[in-house]
Amino acid sequence: MLSIYLFPATNTYTFFLYFLYNMLLYLQSQEIAPYFLFIKNHTKKN
Repeated sequence: MLSIYLFPATNTYTFFLYFLYNMLLYLQSQEIAPYFLFIKNHTKKN
């Protein structure tokens, strides 16, 4: 994951992964983080 974060966005695919990773980092620092943890746990059961 860290390699994706530090990897330069040379094409669209790496840029998309880079954007998603930054989005996850941002959302984890917000109050909505427990909601995503709930979704993650719910999807693991199914």
